[in-house]
Amino acid sequence: MNYLALRSIVMRCLKCIFIICLIFLLTGCWDRRELGDVSIVTGMAVDKGESFKYKLTIETTEAREMSYQTAAGLAPSTVSSLEGNNIGELTSKFNIVNATHPVYSHTRVLVISEEIVEDGLLEFMDFFDRNREIRDDFAIVVARGSNAGDILKVNNMYKKSPSLKLFTQLNTMQKEWGGAPDVKLNDYTRITNSYGQAPVLPAVKLVGDPKKGGNVENLQDMHRFLKFAICFLCKIKLKAQQ
Repeated sequence: MNYLALRSIVMRCLKCIFIICLIFLLTGCWDRRELGDVSIVTGMAVDKGESFKYKLTIETTEAREMSYQTAAGLAPSTVSSLEGNNIGELTSKFNIVNATHPVYSHTRVLVISEEIVEDGLLEFMDFFDRNREIRDDFAIVVARGSNAGDILKVNNMYKKSPSLKLFTQLNTMQKEWGGAPDVKLNDYTRITNSYGQAPVLPAVKLVGDPKKGGNVENLQDMHRFLKFAICFLCKIKLKAQQ
């Protein structure tokens, strides 16, 4: 066997080995999920729990009801709640009440109850800042005079998702006349880690009967039942800084 023939055999063997190695790299995304197996979380709310430290509420949207072309008049979103002592643990346990896997990367609003703020129980904010799935561009608001979870249960005619409506409303107020501070998660983290500073967050007030706000009829006539009202700004001081 001459040199050229031997070289040709070696090159073919190397090509076969290279192709075999590529097969293991072309198997697709290891963590992929089908759209029918996930729920898009657009809003979260944190209240004090009755049996545990926290009560976490999430709003997941129904994609078909968000479009006027495919809407069938059903509820455009689903609100679920769980109680526990750790927010990070609760985010991974919503399969207890939901059949699909919650995806938090599209979260637009985080609502915190006034009671949580006044008691300084805000250590869970570190989880949101460090979690790789949750982005840092969602709005943070304080629920004034009501439970934070009730804010996510109010249907309206302008945006079928309460979280998306509130997020759009905050952005519009800030851009047009500075009516709400533009404080996202990264701003909150930076300010709270700065000596002598405390974040200023917008407050949201629920007007009307929260039980009627979740009805589908509220999509036709929001003013007949309730509406959101951005009332004032709330200055938060962490107990650890006092």
